[in-house]
Amino acid sequence: MGYIYTKVDFFLRQFLLMLSITPLSVQSERDTSRDKYRNPYSTLEFFGLNPEMDVLEISPGGGWYTEVLAPYLEGTLFAAHFNPDGDRAYYKRSRDNYVKRIESDPKLFKNVSIAIFDADQNILTVDNDSVDAVLTFRNVHSWLRSNSESNAFALFFKALKPGGILGIVQHRAKPGTTIKAMKNSGYVTEEYVIELAKKRWLCL
Repeated sequence: MGYIYTKVDFFLRQFLLMLSITPLSVQSERDTSRDKYRNPYSTLEFFGLNPEMDVLEISPGGGWYTEVLAPYLEGTLFAAHFNPDGDRAYYKRSRDNYVKRIESDPKLFKNVSIAIFDADQNILTVDNDSVDAVLTFRNVHSWLRSNSESNAFALFFKALKPGGILGIVQHRAKPGTTIKAMKNSGYVTEEYVIELAKKRWLCL
């Protein structure tokens, strides 16, 4: 017989593309040219991250945010990149380039552990209830286009510890925008992202 349970105090912290420019409190030798648009340290503060947390970054791309997170965190940073066994050459190339970047600077990325995320195949190679926070930056529209957004959020829920943080950065569409329009534009409504998250509060 099935039963319903919830992760205690599990909540969504959603951050939708800050427009203000905030001075940075941390400096490094990384590429800072986009900081005035992305406000990375204000974003991390908004999400309520602490250095001792174990964090899962979903679809890290070329590693722009990994370069911000790795030196900030004392816990493990799980970087869940494309599935190396996938059939798309771009995905494999992107992952290979990311791995090379991580391996090129073992001091900076000493706490980074590379994992696999494949929403289409329902794969996330991170233990259940293992991370304090799941973060993803401008990726929701991609899952929407492949109709795998529900899978993605279900995987996030499984990976999070009770009381964990789900932090999302996504370009925001106007309220009432259709799914079709969101897929075409790459902009997603706040309401739809929250709806996806709320569907995973309870599990059978």
